[in-house]
Amino acid sequence: MKSLTALLAVSLCAATVFAGSSVRSYRFTPRAVEHGVSFADAQGAHWTHLDLGCPTEMPACEMRVNDHGGYMTRLHETHNENRENGPADVAFAKKDANTLRARCLTAGCSLKVGEKISNRIDVPLGTEIEVRVDEAAAQ
Repeated sequence: MKSLTALLAVSLCAATVFAGSSVRSYRFTPRAVEHGVSFADAQGAHWTHLDLGCPTEMPACEMRVNDHGGYMTRLHETHNENRENGPADVAFAKKDANTLRARCLTAGCSLKVGEKISNRIDVPLGTEIEVRVDEAAAQ
């Protein structure tokens, strides 16, 4: 009985620590589609699949996402707010036919691909990326 009580106390303590945690995290896998990129198999986001791309008249654009959705802007445009989805966490631009270049747009953001963690990172298509945002650092 004492071990069960101790286990419950440790579990409650851990739950309290994590409940106070202000880190949100979501992951997905970018894949090539005919006219852009598909962000698929999302976990931890309010979406599971997003198809984004650049119009032919604006091939140098960024695809921006957060855990609520995504949108497109001109490359390096300073606007970072979408009325429906709020500020983007990360922007993606095509580096070449098989790679996206990703960069954080919010303070407290980090990107993880494989074992590499950075605020700017190249993402091979078909490779999972994790976006982590420390909300306390973003304020």
